[in-house]
Amino acid sequence: MHDRTGGVLNISANALTVLLDAAHEPILVRDLEGRILFWNQGCEALYGHGREVARGALAPDLEDEILK
Repeated sequence: MHDRTGGVLNISANALTVLLDAAHEPILVRDLEGRILFWNQGCEALYGHGREVARGALAPDLEDEILK
C-alpha cells in the first residue's frame, strides 16, 4: 500500500492482526517449526476450535485432532 506521497504505509502489527481477524476466510500463520502463531475467526468457524486451542499447537497435531 502507498500513501498519497508515494511512500509505503507503515502498518502496525496490531492493525494487521485486526485486519486479518476480520476476514471471513480462514487465515493461519505458522512459524518455521509448524507451530500456529495466528488463528483467525475464519479458522474458528471452519474447524470449530478457538484460537486458545490452536495458538502454539503444531499444525499437524491440530490437523489430526480436527480429522478425528
